[in-house]
Amino acid sequence: MPVFLVSVPFVAVLRITTASFYATEKSVFSYVLTFMEPLLMFVLMLILPPLFGGQIMIWWSTVFARILSAVSAVLLKQYVDKRE
Repeated sequence: MPVFLVSVPFVAVLRITTASFYATEKSVFSYVLTFMEPLLMFVLMLILPPLFGGQIMIWWSTVFARILSAVSAVLLKQYVDKRE
């Protein structure tokens, strides 16, 4: 359980950014962010456990996927804001 607590702030950033894209009718960006997290989670669950130590890395790959998704959300939001 404490492993998942690391990702809570990042989940909040991701959800707020996704909701802001929906609200401003930028649905494509919100779809990208929505599907990015499970895809990253899947890829990291395939890569990290064999390389770095087994079952605990399955839990950490969820955290890393959420962190990477939140960072991507912030970067995408900055890109969209600059474009407008």
